[in-house]
Amino acid sequence: MHACTHARTCCSVISVLSVQAEGVDLKIYCCDIIDFTKDLEGEFDAVWDRGAFGAINPDDRRGYATVVSSLMTRDCRYIACVLYYGDKAREEAGLPPDGAPHSIPLEQVQEPFASLCQVELLMKRPKDKNQLAGKPMSQECGESIYVIKKC
Repeated sequence: MHACTHARTCCSVISVLSVQAEGVDLKIYCCDIIDFTKDLEGEFDAVWDRGAFGAINPDDRRGYATVVSSLMTRDCRYIACVLYYGDKAREEAGLPPDGAPHSIPLEQVQEPFASLCQVELLMKRPKDKNQLAGKPMSQECGESIYVIKKC
């Protein structure tokens, strides 16, 4: 385990916890991204999304894309990691038919960002054990990693 000296702060404007590592230019935010504005912290040079886009209700993706793109600098790189799986995977895993985690193909990442950003598939990585929710799948499942840049 690594020890990292850090400071935790809360914001009175929105419900957010931020953790700032000391001696490193890194700050982590824990909040509802829809409430976040660049007035709180400015724009970001990098965004790493490990599962948030795939957890969002499909009807909320355009709002999410609008907020995230408004927080990106011109040279920002937004890396989005989302799941992909076959049509029968949710049933095989015993998951309800709707809900997170959503399987998201390239088109469903591109659509909400359409006029705001370019979306490119960086890599597609199958899961080692071909499992979803800890259960083996008959179809391939894994993670797609996208890089998103402002237009």
